[in-house]
Amino acid sequence: MLTEEELVETALLRYAQQRAMKWGADRFAAEFHRRDLEERWLVAARSGITPYSTPVDAMTPSQTGLSGPVDAGAQENVVGSDRTEARMVRPAYARHSSVPRPPAPEPEPKGRSPRRRKRKGPPNDPACVITPAEAARMSAAGRRLYGLDEP
Repeated sequence: MLTEEELVETALLRYAQQRAMKWGADRFAAEFHRRDLEERWLVAARSGITPYSTPVDAMTPSQTGLSGPVDAGAQENVVGSDRTEARMVRPAYARHSSVPRPPAPEPEPKGRSPRRRKRKGPPNDPACVITPAEAARMSAAGRRLYGLDEP
């Protein structure tokens, strides 16, 4: 006698096998259909017949230059015109609606100079005043920097 656990395991295995068979059959059918279409296109290409071509006897004299679908913009420029040369015109640039606009350039702040500003003497704030003891420990370059020595 099979236990409940073995029955569940058997049912799950049967279900997995059925899903795998269905998946395999679907894949086979899709590949078979793709290969069938490819074979038809190869046969049509060898014979020179496509779904878009019209029989030779049904073609009118104005259609003899066309070999397939022609864009309306190209047809206006070439087909049925009295021009001797083809005119190639680049279409005007238009940004697609899905493309975001470029960011606007940021204005440069006024009064800012890329060069370093020179200090105009020591600050008047008593917390920033250099004491004589600090000045004595400073190097000559430091004293010149803070304006304690004349250059």
